[in-house]
Amino acid sequence: MNEKSVLLVEDSEPDRYLAKRQLKKTKMVSTIVEKTDGLSALKYLKGLERAEIPDLILLDINMPLMDGFEFLEVFSAYCNEHPDFVHAQIFILTSSDNPKDRETAQKHASVVGYLVKPVTLAQLKAIL
Repeated sequence: MNEKSVLLVEDSEPDRYLAKRQLKKTKMVSTIVEKTDGLSALKYLKGLERAEIPDLILLDINMPLMDGFEFLEVFSAYCNEHPDFVHAQIFILTSSDNPKDRETAQKHASVVGYLVKPVTLAQLKAIL
């Protein structure tokens, strides 16, 4: 089985803990990197080599400094300049079930799914 690397961008410590716990239970993840806001996630990503780019980014919407939608705007522009990052699949992981948030997320080509917290083991296995 090919294990995946995950970047978890979530400001809530309890939500990070639960997501990490579920990710580990899948036994399909080799690396989990945690960031607490979009800005620190972007700084992290910009410092990576091609082989280090995560396979999956789980992105919260409501965060301090830079929220998930702001992250997506900057990340999309960055992908245009650095096509290696295009393979990183982004799933929104949020407590918002608002249709407007879903619609906004789906406007970004890098977003491949929208998960409402709490994420289940079955959901994670399906996306991995």
